[in-house]
Amino acid sequence: MNLVYWWSNKTKIGHMNISDIMPMHIEKIIARMEKNGLSPRTQKGIVEILNPLFKEAIRNRLIDHNPAEYITVKVPSQKKVVTNASYLFKKIYLGIEEYYKDNPFYRAFFLFGFTGRRKSEILNLKWKNIDMEADYYWIENTKNGETQRFPLPSMVKLALRDIKGSRRGYVFQNPLTGERLKNPDRQTKNLKEFLKIENLTMHYMRNILVSALAENSVEAITLSGVLGHRQVNTINKYLSQNTMKSGLKAIEAMDRILE
Repeated sequence: MNLVYWWSNKTKIGHMNISDIMPMHIEKIIARMEKNGLSPRTQKGIVEILNPLFKEAIRNRLIDHNPAEYITVKVPSQKKVVTNASYLFKKIYLGIEEYYKDNPFYRAFFLFGFTGRRKSEILNLKWKNIDMEADYYWIENTKNGETQRFPLPSMVKLALRDIKGSRRGYVFQNPLTGERLKNPDRQTKNLKEFLKIENLTMHYMRNILVSALAENSVEAITLSGVLGHRQVNTINKYLSQNTMKSGLKAIEAMDRILE
């Protein structure tokens, strides 16, 4: 199906009239995607794209039914189970401090990830978004589209203070070009080998963080706020997150784990 063509001709998707499209046509596309080895997440993406198109067609009275409405694609959970999370949490912290003891740039980078920030959030962080006096920072253009404020952990603050430079623009700049750091994969690989944690990634650090906090009786609503999620899945009809308050609670728990 050529979805681009839909925007220029609202009566067709690809070579088919929109009124002729039936659920079986979409199911055939999904079956073909599966046969070609495309992931369930990619297969589900087709349904997520088509649904609003058919709804618009119904609104404009081009069709009277939505052929994608009852089609579902089950996406297997990719959640990683973390055991002995408190032990791993402390091990990673000590490893970051040891491996980057003479390199505050990457020490601060990985400590931001260690305390819950996504890689993209760290890479796009600017000095103007950090208040060293009030001990907080804010993330612009987060995954959920909001600007969010978080407390600045003392371990991160100490590393930031040791970074040399103009303190303008992006915090994590390429030292050779002065542009925003593009990818820390090599340093992540080095840290992984030093810690001997084979599946260590920035994202896995977030999993370890929330698992360690959960082991120490931190409630789900606080965990969600620490990660910058707007809502807790199980109670998302009722609660929105205060990332600053959640972050302060989490830092207290982190300190208890590291003591």
